[in-house]
Amino acid sequence: MILEKIRQIPPLDGAVLEVATERRGRLTKPPGSLGRLEALGVRLAGVTGKLRPRFESRAVVLAAAALAAGLAPRVGDYMIAGHRSAEPGHEVVLRHLGLEPLLDFGMRLGEGSEAALAMPVVVAAARALAEMATFEEAGVDEEAGGV
Repeated sequence: MILEKIRQIPPLDGAVLEVATERRGRLTKPPGSLGRLEALGVRLAGVTGKLRPRFESRAVVLAAAALAAGLAPRVGDYMIAGHRSAEPGHEVVLRHLGLEPLLDFGMRLGEGSEAALAMPVVVAAARALAEMATFEEAGVDEEAGGV
Protein backbone atom coordinates (compact mmCIF):
# COMPACT_ATOMS: atom_id res chain seq x y z
CA MET A 1 0.00 0.00 0.00
CA ILE A 2 2.77 2.44 0.86
CA LEU A 3 4.59 1.71 -2.40
CA GLU A 4 1.39 2.53 -4.26
CA LYS A 5 1.23 5.91 -2.49
CA ILE A 6 4.89 6.58 -3.24
CA ARG A 7 4.31 5.87 -6.95
CA GLN A 8 1.57 8.53 -6.94
CA ILE A 9 4.03 11.25 -5.95
CA PRO A 10 4.70 13.35 -9.04
CA PRO A 11 8.30 13.95 -10.13
CA LEU A 12 9.98 17.11 -8.93
CA ASP A 13 9.38 20.16 -11.08
CA GLY A 14 12.88 20.92 -12.40
CA ALA A 15 12.03 24.45 -13.53
CA VAL A 16 10.61 25.36 -10.11
CA LEU A 17 13.62 23.76 -8.40
CA GLU A 18 15.95 25.93 -10.46
CA VAL A 19 14.04 29.15 -9.72
CA ALA A 20 13.67 28.24 -6.03
CA THR A 21 17.41 27.57 -5.74
CA GLU A 22 18.20 30.95 -7.33
CA ARG A 23 15.66 32.68 -5.08
CA ARG A 24 17.09 31.00 -1.97
CA GLY A 25 20.56 32.25 -2.93
CA ARG A 26 19.24 35.80 -3.26
CA LEU A 27 17.17 35.88 -0.08
CA THR A 28 19.18 33.88 2.44
CA LYS A 29 21.81 36.04 4.10
CA PRO A 30 24.41 34.74 4.59
CA PRO A 31 23.94 31.79 2.24
CA GLY A 32 23.80 28.56 4.20
CA SER A 33 22.74 30.25 7.44
CA LEU A 34 19.48 28.31 7.57
CA GLY A 35 21.20 24.98 7.03
CA ARG A 36 18.88 22.14 6.02
CA LEU A 37 15.86 24.42 6.00
CA GLU A 38 17.15 26.04 2.82
CA ALA A 39 17.30 22.71 1.01
CA LEU A 40 13.92 21.73 2.45
CA GLY A 41 12.33 24.92 1.09
CA VAL A 42 13.70 24.24 -2.39
CA ARG A 43 12.57 20.62 -2.20
CA LEU A 44 9.05 21.59 -1.11
CA ALA A 45 8.87 23.99 -4.05
CA GLY A 46 9.89 21.18 -6.40
CA VAL A 47 7.38 18.74 -4.92
CA THR A 48 4.46 21.18 -5.03
CA GLY A 49 5.46 22.84 -8.28
CA LYS A 50 5.01 26.23 -6.59
CA LEU A 51 7.77 28.70 -5.80
CA ARG A 52 6.02 29.62 -2.55
CA PRO A 53 4.26 26.46 -1.36
CA ARG A 54 1.43 26.96 1.11
CA PHE A 55 0.17 24.43 3.57
CA GLU A 56 -3.52 24.48 4.24
CA SER A 57 -3.37 22.14 7.18
CA ARG A 58 -2.07 23.44 10.48
CA ALA A 59 -1.43 19.80 11.45
CA VAL A 60 1.13 19.43 8.64
CA VAL A 61 3.00 22.51 9.78
CA LEU A 62 2.92 21.47 13.45
CA ALA A 63 4.12 17.96 12.65
CA ALA A 64 6.93 19.37 10.50
CA ALA A 65 7.97 21.74 13.29
CA ALA A 66 8.05 18.94 15.86
CA LEU A 67 9.99 16.69 13.48
CA ALA A 68 12.47 19.45 12.62
CA ALA A 69 13.09 20.10 16.32
CA GLY A 70 13.64 16.39 16.84
CA LEU A 71 16.22 16.25 14.05
CA ALA A 72 17.96 19.51 14.97
CA PRO A 73 16.99 20.66 18.48
CA ARG A 74 18.33 24.21 18.03
CA VAL A 75 15.92 24.82 15.13
CA GLY A 76 13.23 25.58 17.70
CA ASP A 77 15.25 28.67 18.66
CA TYR A 78 14.33 30.10 15.26
CA MET A 79 10.62 29.29 15.37
CA ILE A 80 7.92 31.81 16.18
CA ALA A 81 4.51 30.71 17.36
CA GLY A 82 2.21 33.35 15.94
CA HIS A 83 -0.86 32.34 17.87
CA ARG A 84 -2.39 29.81 20.23
CA SER A 85 -5.09 27.83 18.53
CA ALA A 86 -8.11 26.46 20.33
CA GLU A 87 -7.18 23.04 18.92
CA PRO A 88 -5.79 20.79 21.71
CA GLY A 89 -3.00 19.32 19.56
CA HIS A 90 -1.65 22.79 18.92
CA GLU A 91 -1.02 23.36 22.62
CA VAL A 92 0.76 20.01 22.95
CA VAL A 93 3.20 20.87 20.16
CA LEU A 94 3.78 24.40 21.47
CA ARG A 95 4.68 22.97 24.89
CA HIS A 96 6.93 20.35 23.28
CA LEU A 97 8.77 23.08 21.35
CA GLY A 98 8.88 25.42 24.34
CA LEU A 99 7.15 28.19 22.39
CA GLU A 100 4.94 30.91 23.79
CA PRO A 101 2.60 32.33 21.13
CA LEU A 102 2.49 36.02 20.29
CA LEU A 103 -1.32 36.08 20.18
CA ASP A 104 -3.96 34.16 22.10
CA PHE A 105 -7.45 35.03 20.89
CA GLY A 106 -8.89 31.52 21.19
CA MET A 107 -9.65 31.59 17.48
CA ARG A 108 -10.53 28.49 15.48
CA LEU A 109 -11.18 29.94 12.06
CA GLY A 110 -8.66 27.98 10.01
CA GLU A 111 -7.13 29.02 6.68
CA GLY A 112 -4.20 30.70 8.44
CA SER A 113 -6.21 33.68 9.68
CA GLU A 114 -4.51 33.62 13.06
CA ALA A 115 -1.05 33.50 11.49
CA ALA A 116 -2.00 36.41 9.24
CA LEU A 117 -2.78 38.48 12.33
CA ALA A 118 0.63 37.70 13.86
CA MET A 119 2.71 38.51 10.77
CA PRO A 120 2.61 42.33 11.14
CA VAL A 121 3.85 41.93 14.73
CA VAL A 122 6.76 39.74 13.57
CA VAL A 123 7.63 42.12 10.72
CA ALA A 124 7.50 45.16 13.02
CA ALA A 125 9.76 43.45 15.58
CA ALA A 126 12.27 42.46 12.90
CA ARG A 127 12.33 45.99 11.50
CA ALA A 128 12.80 47.50 14.95
CA LEU A 129 15.76 45.19 15.61
CA ALA A 130 17.31 45.86 12.22
CA GLU A 131 16.62 49.58 11.85
CA MET A 132 16.42 51.15 15.30
CA ALA A 133 19.47 53.13 16.35
CA THR A 134 21.44 52.13 19.41
CA PHE A 135 21.86 54.68 22.21
CA GLU A 136 25.38 55.31 20.94
CA GLU A 137 24.22 55.82 17.33
CA ALA A 138 21.44 58.16 18.50
CA GLY A 139 23.80 60.15 20.70
CA VAL A 140 22.00 59.23 23.93
CA ASP A 141 24.18 59.52 27.02
CA GLU A 142 23.21 56.56 29.22
CA GLU A 143 25.30 57.95 32.09
CA ALA A 144 23.27 61.18 32.12
CA GLY A 145 20.01 59.35 32.64
CA GLY A 146 19.06 58.34 29.12
CA VAL A 147 16.71 60.38 27.01
